[in-house]
Amino acid sequence: MKPISINDTDFTQEVLNADELVLAYFWTPRSHTCRTISSMLEAIGDHFDWELKIVKVDIELNKQAAMDFGVAWVPQILFFAGGKVVEREEIISSEEELDERVQRLLSVQV
Repeated sequence: MKPISINDTDFTQEVLNADELVLAYFWTPRSHTCRTISSMLEAIGDHFDWELKIVKVDIELNKQAAMDFGVAWVPQILFFAGGKVVEREEIISSEEELDERVQRLLSVQV
């Protein structure tokens, strides 16, 4: 599944009420690092198809979700399952590392 951009209004429905594991990516388009990670998410989304929902939250336009979940800087990835944060990734080293993290979390969810 390709990443989808959401806003504060959509956050509850798209993330907290989701049935699948959700990777919520908090970012800003002004950051080169954030834009690089955005391209990694495209590949991750292709790899996990419908097992994983990926959402992008631009914190410049959507401050409430970031504040609610303690996102003080970007980029940050929060994984949600059952409406709760199950893991937080503040340093994203590589696509492979992110892929392994998703695989591990999906295996726990089964």
